[in-house]
This record gives sequence, C-alpha cells and structure tokens, in this order.
Amino acid sequence: MSKAKNLTDVVRVFDPVQPLSGTELTEYYVDRQSEALAQMETRLRVARKDEPIKLLFTGQRGCGKSTELAKLAHNLRRHYFIVPFSVQRQRWPMVELTYSDLILGMASALFRQATEQQIITNAPAQILDEAFDDIRLFFENTIFGPEISYRQPNRKFENSVKVNALAVELQTKFSAEGVTRNGIRKRLEQRMGELIGKIDMMAEQVQIKYKRPVLFLVEDTDKLDLERARAIFLGYGATLTAMHASVIYTIPVGLRYSTDFNAIQSHFSDSFFLPNILLKHKDGRRDDEGYKQMASAINNRLALPLIDPVAQTALLEASGGLMRVLIRLTQRAAVRALAQDRERVTLADAQASIEKDRGDLTAMLAPVDYATLAARHLDKRLMSGDAATQQLLHALALLEYRNGDSWCDVNPLLLPSLQELGLAAA
Repeated sequence: MSKAKNLTDVVRVFDPVQPLSGTELTEYYVDRQSEALAQMETRLRVARKDEPIKLLFTGQRGCGKSTELAKLAHNLRRHYFIVPFSVQRQRWPMVELTYSDLILGMASALFRQATEQQIITNAPAQILDEAFDDIRLFFENTIFGPEISYRQPNRKFENSVKVNALAVELQTKFSAEGVTRNGIRKRLEQRMGELIGKIDMMAEQVQIKYKRPVLFLVEDTDKLDLERARAIFLGYGATLTAMHASVIYTIPVGLRYSTDFNAIQSHFSDSFFLPNILLKHKDGRRDDEGYKQMASAINNRLALPLIDPVAQTALLEASGGLMRVLIRLTQRAAVRALAQDRERVTLADAQASIEKDRGDLTAMLAPVDYATLAARHLDKRLMSGDAATQQLLHALALLEYRNGDSWCDVNPLLLPSLQELGLAAA
C-alpha cells in the first residue's frame, strides 16, 4: 500500500489492528533502535541447529511488539521457518484461553502453513505421506473425536490436502463453538504429549526440506488478564516449552513485575522487554529523538500534508509513546475530518479523537486508582511489586519508560482528570 494521498487513504493506512507486513513493513516501519529486537535476533541467529530457543517478549499493550516481531520475522526469514499464531486474529477465545488452546493453535498454524506452501515436497514420498496420514488420524480421532461433527475431506484428496482442510475446519469450529472447544480440551488434556509429538514430527520434516528450524511467534497472549496469564505461564510453562521448535510468547507486562516471574522465566531461554518510546524525561524535558520516531510513524504513511502540524503535535503528545495509540488516534481524527468534508485533519479533529480515548480509559478506573496515579506522577517510581501499580500498568493508566533506569508516569490522557481533581499541577 502506497502513502496516503487523501483522508480516505489515511483511514485505510492508519490501521491500529493489522500489524505491518510485506511492503508496508518496508515503507512504514520506524527504526526505534530497539535493544530487545537486536538481542532477540542475535540470540536466535547464534543458536545451535539442535537448540530450540524459548523466549518471552513483553511490553505494554500498543508499544509496538507486533511490529517488532514482524521485523524480526523479516530479518530471520532465511534462518527460520516462521510460523505466526495470533490468538485474536484467529478468533481464539481470549476470556477462556488455556495452555492447551495455545499448543493446539500453534499446531494448527504449522500444519496449515506446511501444507499450503507445500514446503516439504522434497522429503521422501512414503515418509511424507505417512506423516500426513498420522496427523490426519490424530485430527479425526483425538481432536474432533466421535462426539464432534465436522466436514470430512474428500477421500480422493492427498493426505496433505486433508490435513489442511481439517486444520481449517478446526479453526472455524474452535473459534465459534463452545461445546466443540470443551470437548477438544477434555480429550487433549490426556494426550497433550501426543500433540506435541505431532508438532515435532512436522517441524522435523520442515527442517529436512528447508534446512531451517521452525520458529513460532505467538501473539496476543499479552492481552490476557493477569490471572489467566499467570495460570497459563506459571502453571504450564514446562508444557509450553516442551516442543523441539523455537518459540516466542508475548506476555502481559504485569507478569514481569509479579513475584511469580522468576518461576515463569525458569522454563525459558530468556525474556525481553520493549519499552514505550520516550517523549519526555522524568523532569518533564522533551525528548527530541522520541518525538522524531513517533512523528515518523505518521510521516512515513503520508504523501501530502494531510494533518495540521498543531494537530499532529497534539496526537503525538497524547499517545504517550505508544505506537498503536498514535495510529488509532490519527485514524479516528481522519474519520472525523472526512465526515465533515475537510481535506486535512485539524486540531479540533485531533482533540475529539483524544477525548474519545480519554473517556474509554477513565471508564476503567476506580476512585481509589487516582490516588495511586497521583503518587506515581509525583515520584515516577515504578513500584513494580505493588499490585495496584501492576494493574494500572496493565490497564495503560500508567506508562513505563526506560532511559538509564526504569520509571513510570501517568498516561497523558489521564493528566487532565488528575488536574481537575487537584491531584496534579495544572
């Protein structure tokens, strides 16, 4: 997609939901000189071929983790066979997600990608057909079983085509039918080791063909509520890392500050944190490099001056250094301007967009939260062991920054509310 030439284009290219990929990644990506990206890439590049790497990747929601993972996948495309699995984009049920759902989703993504791309056609034909037939039987007998009705692939199809069709059928039924999910989970609880074995078998065939190991990128698990995320990663860390493929899981930033984090991390090779882009220092001084990086996210997408400079500054400041927030605010402002037959985004459009996000954020807060926010705005201390701070970080009411040390401040969207309550200087 080329740069926006009018506001209709702006609405389309400023998509806060869809991560950058393909030519968009090349054209729109902002190089933030991320230490996390560089270190993850190095860790994976230098790994032995027989050494599966298991990583945790965290940072506040909207800070740009998906984009950094897309860039990582691009950089490592000749070193690994990349298998992305997005919980939300595949419409897996976030509110009831289990560890077995994750492993099943990863398996389904691998089986679909392997068969769609026909990546293992150079493997010995008999071994290949036996592998696909084994996976087909596992789908039919264990994943679906006799209780769940499903569309059986045409018997005339090759086994690889049957596996692809069954994986697609699983995706459709698992995302839409609660009864199906519960039945599958119950059966897999007793045969999780077998499912992991199927993943390993397919990953081995991939490596035979491509001479590249499999790398799973598991996204959206950072959007889970803290208790569910803790239950998955603390309770089943050993199972989540049992396959012989490499994997990166995103996790909620609140888990990073939990007393359970050392126990969670013990199952993984390493963990990495992506900080928000710094717009202001602790003492309130503007960070010009941070503003430049955030402004590039807008300017890289625009071919013409479609946003008033004052409006752009307002959007940048309100974003707090969260890339997805900036993209969402800009898109919404463009929709408002377009609806009023304007040819560029004005300050009034930007302010209306900002107010919408402010209202959404304040609606999630309890009265007691404002005292914590006021205290953190005053001292900038992260207080990572404090449960209230963890929840406010998870809710994006507090934003974390790192330059030298780690610290936090109130989301700029909430500062007017603190000022109105007399809890912060105007």
